[in-house]
Amino acid sequence: MELLFFCLFVCVVVWVAVSSLFEKSPRRKGKKGESVISQLLFALPKDYLVFNDLYLDVDGRSVQIDHVVVSVYGIFVIETKNYSGWIFGADSSEYWTQCLYGNKYKLRNPLKQNFSHLLALRTLLNIPGKLFFPIVVFLNKAELKFQTRGCVINSRDLHNVIFEKREKLLTEAMVSDIAFRLDEADIKDEEVRHTHASKIRKILEEKRQSIQNGICPKCGRSLLIRKGAYGEFLGCENYPRCKFKMNL
Repeated sequence: MELLFFCLFVCVVVWVAVSSLFEKSPRRKGKKGESVISQLLFALPKDYLVFNDLYLDVDGRSVQIDHVVVSVYGIFVIETKNYSGWIFGADSSEYWTQCLYGNKYKLRNPLKQNFSHLLALRTLLNIPGKLFFPIVVFLNKAELKFQTRGCVINSRDLHNVIFEKREKLLTEAMVSDIAFRLDEADIKDEEVRHTHASKIRKILEEKRQSIQNGICPKCGRSLLIRKGAYGEFLGCENYPRCKFKMNL
């Protein structure tokens, strides 16, 4: 009997540990952040049409977009980040930095991520870029410690940023047509979505390996240690043709 209770105790401890790791995984944290923003967007007036977790195939390339809001005032393309602590970054950097409890962690530049989503939507919908408004949203627990030309905000400011756009750029008929086309293009098959996620992880791992080997992940030339106003960074030897750089 004692052995049975001991085995049950061990199973419970292992289950709790695995559950805790799963909750803290980047993917799980990302989904939690997207859920928070989805709820905020759900509270928008009904004439703002909201799409969450879009999976699109654009010219043979799969793209996942956290949120798209279509309205007569334009199309808002939203990238969500669920991070705590201080966030440092620059518009052109390949990676940004999270400072938490004295430790530093890298995250992909969300402005560049979101810009690639915007380009994919422009290609898919074949409409001008001036109709799109990219927004990067960090949850309120993050403190943004930088200046940027892009729209990078905390979630508490999301509604205000969306409502700032009051010039009508689209007709109601155009809004309906764009919403219909997005819904039609959205890939809902879970197996295809899983394949997309696997491809992204593979691309990121190849990129990381290239950087570790001193090779530029953009053009394949060598990476050099350079000095800038904010310290040393890795830069491509092919600069200014290739502008890849990563803070050290």
